[in-house]
Amino acid sequence: MSETKKVCVIGAGLSGLTAIKELRELNHEVTCFEKGSSIGGVFAAMKAYDSVLLTVSNYFMAYSDFMPTEERVRYWTKDEYHNYLLRYVEHFGLMSSIQLDSTVTGLQREGDKWLVTVMQGGEQVTHEFDAVAMCSGQFQKVRIPEIEGLDQFKGERMHSHDYKNAEPFAGKRVLCIGLGESSADITTEISEVAAKTTLSLRRLPLVAQRYFAVIDNDSYNTLYPLDAFTTIRSYNYLPRDIHTKFTQLQFKRFINSYDPGTSLRGTWNKAAGAECSQVIMKNERVFDSIVDGRVDVNSAGIERLTEDEVVFRDGTREKIDAIMFCTGFSFDVPLLDLNVEDPRDLYKNMFHPKLGDSIALIGFVRPQQGGVPALAELQSRYFALVCSGERTLPAPEEMEQGIAQDKQRWLDEYSLTPQVSGLVNFVHFAEDIARCVGCELQVDRKKDKALYEKCLRGPLWAIQYRLRGPGARPELARKILLEKAPVAFKPPLVAAVIIDCLVWLRKLLPVGPDQKPRFI
Repeated sequence: MSETKKVCVIGAGLSGLTAIKELRELNHEVTCFEKGSSIGGVFAAMKAYDSVLLTVSNYFMAYSDFMPTEERVRYWTKDEYHNYLLRYVEHFGLMSSIQLDSTVTGLQREGDKWLVTVMQGGEQVTHEFDAVAMCSGQFQKVRIPEIEGLDQFKGERMHSHDYKNAEPFAGKRVLCIGLGESSADITTEISEVAAKTTLSLRRLPLVAQRYFAVIDNDSYNTLYPLDAFTTIRSYNYLPRDIHTKFTQLQFKRFINSYDPGTSLRGTWNKAAGAECSQVIMKNERVFDSIVDGRVDVNSAGIERLTEDEVVFRDGTREKIDAIMFCTGFSFDVPLLDLNVEDPRDLYKNMFHPKLGDSIALIGFVRPQQGGVPALAELQSRYFALVCSGERTLPAPEEMEQGIAQDKQRWLDEYSLTPQVSGLVNFVHFAEDIARCVGCELQVDRKKDKALYEKCLRGPLWAIQYRLRGPGARPELARKILLEKAPVAFKPPLVAAVIIDCLVWLRKLLPVGPDQKPRFI
């Protein structure tokens, strides 16, 4: 018989909301504390810069049982996504479990209970819970690199976390450090108003385009968001050498493009190395600014700063008035002394062996492709089952072994950017958590060929994990997959047979201490 527990969810962002819903689905009593005055986390009003356009498409930013089927596959703005989250909350009646303007200031284990101290209305109140879901996300502690002379610099300094628009930089000489997805927007916008904009990099990153031509209704000229292609199971089953050769051919095609921005991006990507071995920056916006001369790029790295100047390692010097740090965030959970620096040091990026199964970190993961919501939802389904006693974690020593093995695998896979906290392969990680839930994909190729093709050669939308297992909605899942999902990858017959054989072998070959395969 399933247990019912009193569970605290910390944070009502995209991870916290699905945690509330999945825990309530199994009849747990849930209270969520959100420090902001609105749900949505970084996507709430005033918490992100004005021009945010998501780099993950809407069907990957959506939860499996609330897919935006009334829309075409596209990218949402931050306001559109916040509106989607509001509709999700309303649809499942989640607001009754959420307390806004409530900042968690303390978290303490006492026996088999958790004491959660919350600042509400100017007063601190302590509540007792059986379990806790930490859903505060990775965007809490800004990362500022150690640069010689930074303390001597007399100009303005800002982190992308605090950026709203380019107005404060009008007429100034600005140094932008780092090129992630936010930086591509921020650097471009600053260059449109600044006297001069210099972009500093330590290495040339691999930059993907937002849209990719895929097969749809037997046509090659349909554009879909890139993640409709990069999350395909059969594409991710390809041996790494073949995967790399395929992408390098694409980069060569980009280099030969008549568009100077596309050509430059191809040159960068070829220099960056294998696509499957590093984090991917999914926003090409900055390249037009570079080729138009509005942004100067220096990839030598910074040697030091002076009061009003940056000195690069290649000897170049630039006068600057302001620095924009687009240098990301560090993994940090201030309420817990985890003694880990990377979510990959946790079991399934969720559980600390020494803390047991009553507390989980949900959404502390950075997929190379696809989106966090689908993974956070799977993690939430797993945690809800653990809280109910329907799933049991391995013994601590087995968890330690699994953690070490999984982390080494991710470090090997992403050898060019091992420092990126929480970086995982979306497809492989989702399959792993789906097995923990018991909703892993099982489709018979001979009996259900159309669905098999959609699941193996189409985008891995979260709805695939509603075909079976706990919380299954098979009729809804079939309808969405058969009517909406493109078959984005149709290899030649011989290649298709080889890939199908790889899928079959993946089912048989044991991997890891639990002797279970990693993929379907």
